[in-house]
Amino acid sequence: MSVANVFQIVKCPITCHSFNKDRSEVAICPNTNEIQIYKKNGNKWELGSVLKEHDKLITSIDWAPETDRIVSCSQDRNAYVWKRTATGWEPTLVILRINRAATVVKWSPQENKFAVGTGAKNVAVCYYDEKNNWWRSIHINKLKSTVLSLDWHPDNFHLAVGTADSKIRVFSTVTDEAISSNKKIKSVGTLISENKVGGWVHGVAFSPSGNVVAYCGHDSSLSFLYRDTNEVVTLKNKDLPYLALIFTDEHHVITIGYDCCPILFEETSAKNWVNKGKLDQGEKKEEVVSNAFNKFRQMDTRGQENNDDSSLPTTHQNTINNIKIYAGTRDAVTSFTTSGLDGKIVVWDFDLASALSKLKI
Repeated sequence: MSVANVFQIVKCPITCHSFNKDRSEVAICPNTNEIQIYKKNGNKWELGSVLKEHDKLITSIDWAPETDRIVSCSQDRNAYVWKRTATGWEPTLVILRINRAATVVKWSPQENKFAVGTGAKNVAVCYYDEKNNWWRSIHINKLKSTVLSLDWHPDNFHLAVGTADSKIRVFSTVTDEAISSNKKIKSVGTLISENKVGGWVHGVAFSPSGNVVAYCGHDSSLSFLYRDTNEVVTLKNKDLPYLALIFTDEHHVITIGYDCCPILFEETSAKNWVNKGKLDQGEKKEEVVSNAFNKFRQMDTRGQENNDDSSLPTTHQNTINNIKIYAGTRDAVTSFTTSGLDGKIVVWDFDLASALSKLKI
């Protein structure tokens, strides 16, 4: 496992990030109500646009690669779809109809709809209303707590939802035929399955085939739901809780979270998942700085007044809260990106054979 590039984009936590299709631009939220879009110039990232429409902290961003549209949601209970124009980025209102914060948003695989998880105990499935030039929403209301995570099935129809009541649910959503008919949709959200977890469900992901749902709980567990038999395989780990995960292929999963480094899991045989260890086997880097400078740096980044070296032996120096596929396909990931509370975006090259040969738990 190797780190391709480390970009210290900002000096504050990055709440979320998302790249465009050719990876020449990245949208981030620097823990504010703004979306900052950076353009790549050589080996550096330069600020290009700042999108200001939300009133409160932006909680999630997703950039659709094919349609080149950005969707964002915020604690201000709103979501916007941003479209690139000759003069910049133009927002289109999403009619969410919620009375609590929007917590997470994700485009469907075909990019003709998206789902917004909320603190109002529901999920808003949104589709475009061409007649009124806005995005309508229809609610999945069969929830009992705040939505923390969600992921679309490859079929563009089913949706996995993780919530703060320690449950993972799979729902049906809106058919493509109903969207293309441009008629008002009256109902959505048939419950397909429901399973209990040992804590808040921070992250959820479908496998490339859609046959397995992986999800991580606040009890440091990682579970796999096999949809054909409804069987659940759960690993209880000694790591700190995971916050998100991705499949790199049908039999491998990478998690990130409070341990500040990616962790690899492998299905070594049918329904037998194993924690293969941490992908970041870094060592502390020697750094020569003045005592005065180090003192003020510690006060600024960690609230510490002493000048003791408390840096971590990992690339990220704080919690990782976001992971995205960077290169490859959904069933053959060759690199991925992470961002976290240290203000870094890290691009990781991922070669499975090389990674497995170097790992240790």
